[in-house]
Amino acid sequence: MSFALAVALLLAYARRRHDSPLIDLALFRERAVTAGLLTNLAFSMGMAAYFLIFAMYSQEGRGLDALHAGLVFTPIGAGYLAASLLAPRLAGRFGRQIIAFGGLTRAISLTVLLAAVAGNAPIGWLVPVLAVDGAGMGLVLAPIMGTVLSRVAPHHAGGAAGALTTAQQVGGALGVGIIGIVFYSALSGGVTVAFQHGLVYLIVITLAIAALVQWLPRARAAA
Repeated sequence: MSFALAVALLLAYARRRHDSPLIDLALFRERAVTAGLLTNLAFSMGMAAYFLIFAMYSQEGRGLDALHAGLVFTPIGAGYLAASLLAPRLAGRFGRQIIAFGGLTRAISLTVLLAAVAGNAPIGWLVPVLAVDGAGMGLVLAPIMGTVLSRVAPHHAGGAAGALTTAQQVGGALGVGIIGIVFYSALSGGVTVAFQHGLVYLIVITLAIAALVQWLPRARAAA
């Protein structure tokens, strides 16, 4: 009910005429903006959701305390840092496809993680998988803003950057809400089963990133 009312109020507000709108609705006529928003939204819907259910699985499913559960996240951070340093150079060479590659990398690593969890693999065996997953995150997040904005008309760049940041925040909140429904609806089978259901949702989201980024137009030629 609240979501429906929010959408109705947003549409009513958008129909009003504003002399100085925060975001010009003409911005959304650019394919780069729409594709970039959807890609950023999909990525954000997976990030906060992933960390939430993985933390719950580490502590409730594997019996780790908060400190050791936090240490399990370290390979993700290491992979993310390494990929983030390389991503700008790779994006300059491969363009939008580096984002698609990052999404596919995440999908593969999450699929391997799903198999490892189903097989009750030792937590130490997850380290390389988590490092690759972190690298996939870095290949998506680090270049996405520049990749999208390079395809937007210069006079829309400011509005597009604000819209992308907003999509990131909305996606994080929406993703946590959805993963909560997925996770807790399967919790009667145990934390491990619920985590597996959550991973399936995350794999679908990361595959969507690779598909959505193909909608981006080619980069604009430099003036």
